[in-house]
Amino acid sequence: MDGKPETDGQRTVIAADGERIPFNAAPAPLVDPTPFAAERQRRVPRGYLSPQGLQQLKEYKYQSGFTGATDKYIMIPLWNWCLQFVPLWMAPNLLTVSSLLCGIACYFLFQFHSPDFNLHPPAWVFFLTSALMFLYLILDGLDGKQARRTGSSGPLGQLFDHGCDSICCFMCGIFMCSTLHLGGHRASAIVLLLHILPFYTSNWEEYCTGVMRFGLVGITEGQLLIIGLLAFTGVVGVDFWDAAMPIPVWLSESPLLPAFLRPSLSVPMERKFLLVAVGTLGVLYQVASSCLSVWEYHAAHRAERRTKKVYNKAKRMFSHHCLFLVCGLSWIFAPSPFFAEHPRLVLLTIGTLFGYQVSRLIISRVTKDPYPFFGLNVLFVPYWALILNAWSGEQLFDSYTVSIAYLAVIYLAYAHFVVLTINQICDFLGIRCFHIVPKKTDPSQH
Repeated sequence: MDGKPETDGQRTVIAADGERIPFNAAPAPLVDPTPFAAERQRRVPRGYLSPQGLQQLKEYKYQSGFTGATDKYIMIPLWNWCLQFVPLWMAPNLLTVSSLLCGIACYFLFQFHSPDFNLHPPAWVFFLTSALMFLYLILDGLDGKQARRTGSSGPLGQLFDHGCDSICCFMCGIFMCSTLHLGGHRASAIVLLLHILPFYTSNWEEYCTGVMRFGLVGITEGQLLIIGLLAFTGVVGVDFWDAAMPIPVWLSESPLLPAFLRPSLSVPMERKFLLVAVGTLGVLYQVASSCLSVWEYHAAHRAERRTKKVYNKAKRMFSHHCLFLVCGLSWIFAPSPFFAEHPRLVLLTIGTLFGYQVSRLIISRVTKDPYPFFGLNVLFVPYWALILNAWSGEQLFDSYTVSIAYLAVIYLAYAHFVVLTINQICDFLGIRCFHIVPKKTDPSQH
């Protein structure tokens, strides 16, 4: 040995740790010496979010608009008082799931006691569901406060909260059809739309403007109205909504009233239809207000290229949603007796599709990933087939069997989207969905 390093004809260099490596070998990957190296270098699993969308999550900040008087003077003090009973170890998403379970419990209580919206549930069902909806309202406000209290606020909580709200939204619209004793009447479709349309437009408006805006009569006031209607129905009974009452003369003969509505308002109308009519006017006002807000925002930022791009995309999204709703109404108003025989199945299919659609909108808003027009259209193919079957003179296939199978497919697609998206976000941010990861402190500070 002459003291030179042995080689097999290749030039070598000595690394910092004394190891000989070939001169032309690829450099070794850099090793992160920090304790969180494994967490940061772990590969994020594939899913619905793009790498750019995951990076955008870190920059997303939720901005709420005007706080109504109900929230400011009643609910916020109540939420702050209730917060003292929530243990510090409880993750905010656990509170969100608990609120979702309250809405699901209300739905199944009415499904058991009034599966076709015709039977009269006992009074205790209305009192219990009223209490559950109030508990839902409390828990829905506590999750955000618990997140700020424990320092665990983040985009996942915002997505989780709005995703659960979208499910409770359409379920509430369905069990309110039992409360009003609508049976197979097509007005039940309007009741469902009164719940899902303003929820969509509010999230769509935030997508365009970056701010979740609430009016003088907002989400909290709407939830309190539902709670009050449930409790009131428990006291007076379902028959109260079936009773007819005369229309005031000043309303039926108003010059502002369209001519085609005057004949229907010249005779006594059942209370439940009057309530639906008033709710329709309120929702139309809110939808028009959201559209006006988006247009004003676009007009104020017209020169910005990105704002124009978002505005054009938002118009396509809103048109796509309106087409979805029109198709749902055409299924319900088809000459086929299918809706009258299975109203809950039809409304549940439309509602679940809405929940999936608005969840994809929320994800697109937060991550700025493309809105999946093509994927949604593929999922809607059986939906359109069921509509065509209802309008055809001959039944091309058994609508009931296909509807059940289609609903199962929607549930699987929805669950696949939710699970993979949560796993992606948790893995990327190094957090857990239902567990608060304690923050590491510097030992030198003790």
